Amino acid sequence: MVGTSRRTVPDELRVLAGRQPHGIMTLAAADGAGIAAEEMARWVRSGVLVRVFRGTYVLTEVWDAASSEARHVLRGAAHVVALEGRSVVSHTTAAAFHGLPLLAPPPERVHLARRQEGQGRSGRGFVVHETYGEGAEHVEPREDGSRSAAGMAWAVLPVLAALGVAELHGWVAGVTALDAALHRRLTTVDEARGWLERLPRRPRLRLLRRVVDAADPLCESPLESQVRLLLLGLGYRVVAQHVLRTRAGEFVARVDFWLPDLGVVVEADGAVKYVRVDGSADHAAVRSERRRHQAIEALGHPVVRVEQHDLSNPEAVRQRIRSAATRAAR
Repeated sequence: MVGTSRRTVPDELRVLAGRQPHGIMTLAAADGAGIAAEEMARWVRSGVLVRVFRGTYVLTEVWDAASSEARHVLRGAAHVVALEGRSVVSHTTAAAFHGLPLLAPPPERVHLARRQEGQGRSGRGFVVHETYGEGAEHVEPREDGSRSAAGMAWAVLPVLAALGVAELHGWVAGVTALDAALHRRLTTVDEARGWLERLPRRPRLRLLRRVVDAADPLCESPLESQVRLLLLGLGYRVVAQHVLRTRAGEFVARVDFWLPDLGVVVEADGAVKYVRVDGSADHAAVRSERRRHQAIEALGHPVVRVEQHDLSNPEAVRQRIRSAATRAAR
């Protein structure tokens, strides 16, 4: 096996990986399949395997194909396996696990939470936070009490993952994550408030309450969440996903944000909506959006488009909205 190439995965190794949750192999599982620790080390040296954490491995082809978020999840899952389920991924690692948006690249350190009471601790490449509660109420999955094929839970609930993002990265990041969890119906505002009542000594509790109060399940993308928070910060009354109709009641458009006090529409304008799957420009989408824009303005409601780069200059956005309000008043 010494001459095994980086691209050639031995059959017995591929079978072992296919049997393991997340494809994470351990020395114990390898030994049970008749693969010695020396062989695993040899496959690491030859480039077939990547050592993710102590005693845990994934196929190099899986690691190479993974995004930064997916690699972070793999590292988190490897820690859960290595710690034999005594901890689950939490905070930003759990957010990545659940597919919740992160406004910054995943951190170098994996975040975990204890399953049972105990002091938090840190190590090389990871930090273990205190538990959210005894038992299994704070971990996923929860529908039928089932666990992974390895008999262990992997992550805290989506609501706790979003609140954990807020603890580490602040209000905007936390609201964006919680908006996504609410929109995907992974949690509810009542569930979030219930957890805050159960965690009276949680760090940054005042911030977490602000996050829950500001969350809105109607936001359909991270950019929409950030634009809404920008508008609220500028002092505007904001209605998300508002439907505009003609005086005869005919549907014209459902807009990202309606400023009822000004008669102005604000659209979170992400470039991705104008791009096909293959990366080429979607000219049909551009034309359709232009017609939609014209139909909205024909009602007498100017449209202000806010892109990602506008988020760093809220005063410029305010000026554009003021100009649009002046046009609407005419």
